[in-house]
Amino acid sequence: MRLYGEAVAVQIAGDYCSAADLGGNLELDLPREEGVSFNPRIARVVSLVIQECDVTDPAQLRIAVYSCVANDRISALPGDVASELASVRDASSGRPAWIQGISLALMLDRVRHLHMMTSAFEDKDAYLAQVRASPLLLPESGAPERLRSKVLHAVDLQVRRLADDREKVQG
Repeated sequence: MRLYGEAVAVQIAGDYCSAADLGGNLELDLPREEGVSFNPRIARVVSLVIQECDVTDPAQLRIAVYSCVANDRISALPGDVASELASVRDASSGRPAWIQGISLALMLDRVRHLHMMTSAFEDKDAYLAQVRASPLLLPESGAPERLRSKVLHAVDLQVRRLADDREKVQG
């Protein structure tokens, strides 16, 4: 956070703690072995937004931090954040690129971890179909291209992994 100065760093750190307290790092369908190190969900999503979308504006980073909070907890967020999150959850083309980037970062994070989730094969297939149908993945969407490409690649990888996993279960 050297880029922002102490006041902004403290604000974003506080936002991170608030989002974590509201369950932003909870991944109930993603079991973790005790004692194994992993990056928390909020950190993974914010990292993607910074690296792949070149988002550095503190107000936009706050939205990225809070984007990991579940829909049923949004009412507990600051008013300015809650209204911006509606745009992120909408995930349609025509939104500013940074908002589309946050939506894609959330998608990419979930797709990348799909093979580790306890969900049924059918649920995983349905999620991948939902991602593939997202208007944000269309070339003309205006979404950040690097992130859009990473999502498409991750979907293809997970389709292959699911096919391999099905084969192992059946064979």
